[in-house]
Amino acid sequence: GVMYCHLNWHEALWALEQGDIDGMWARVDAAIAPEAGTPSPTINVLTDTVAILHRATMAGVDVAPKRWLGVSRYAQETFPKLGTAFIDFHAALAHAMAGQVDALDRIIENPTGPAGDLVPELARGFRHIAREEWEAAATSLLRVMADHARLGGSRAQRDLLEQSLLTCLVKQGKTEEARDIIALRRPLLAGTLAA
Repeated sequence: GVMYCHLNWHEALWALEQGDIDGMWARVDAAIAPEAGTPSPTINVLTDTVAILHRATMAGVDVAPKRWLGVSRYAQETFPKLGTAFIDFHAALAHAMAGQVDALDRIIENPTGPAGDLVPELARGFRHIAREEWEAAATSLLRVMADHARLGGSRAQRDLLEQSLLTCLVKQGKTEEARDIIALRRPLLAGTLAA
């Protein structure tokens, strides 16, 4: 049904959390990725695929470049019009990770919609993440964090942004700063942040 892709996304997240990488990929390939042919809405296919690929990358899982390229192409085909921030920032992440410069620049240069002012900064941040420019990425993400609820999606979906920021800080060796942020937002997780 309509929620098939999204419910499988939650199961894939749980598999990733548990270290069951094969189980995560099985869910992605069978029920989430564009190639799965899920009956779910295209917005879920795009955002859930991007979100699980990025979370896997942040967790140190090797994500094949063809996966990023596939979801970047899917974003361009299914959402050629900009203006829905939740879709646009996920598309920007896919384009950045796939090295699709023109598609990413289009999002940066043409912000539209009620939360369009937030999207270019996120897109720049994702470009920096793809290039492993952690300090610049953190700077871009920090500019959006206070107001990211305007982007839409559930808290679990927007956790992608927070986790991206924390990853950038840890990559810079700023573990204490990352712990301070997570202690404010997710106190139960603060003690689990790896040094």
